[in-house]
Amino acid sequence: MINIVDNFNKESDKDVYLKYPFKAASTLRSESVIFLTDSVFLFFKHLMKRTDIGIDQDGEPIITVFTKQLVIFYYASLDAVAKKKAYKLMSYMYGKPHLSRFLDGLKHPLIGLHPGQLNTQEST
Repeated sequence: MINIVDNFNKESDKDVYLKYPFKAASTLRSESVIFLTDSVFLFFKHLMKRTDIGIDQDGEPIITVFTKQLVIFYYASLDAVAKKKAYKLMSYMYGKPHLSRFLDGLKHPLIGLHPGQLNTQEST
């Protein structure tokens, strides 16, 4: 995740293209964003939902790094769908007292909102 976010907006002379047999093409960068939003975000959300695991001393650094990268990705992304997925995950975390502490100290788009107001803000 860190590599995807760090290299997200770096321009290079050549981007790696994937050419499919049916002649469609995609960039490695766009495929990595799809992987990030559809797999990594989903994995972490399900991990945070599990009550039998609990975020202890071992899990805190991982969630802390993930949350920081999530916020960086939100502000770096120009893709509206990817940005919305990042926002929804942040709003999930913000609405849970045991997870919202990971957003403390980060400049995120939910600052100042009461968790009860999140349903009206998710549509943006």
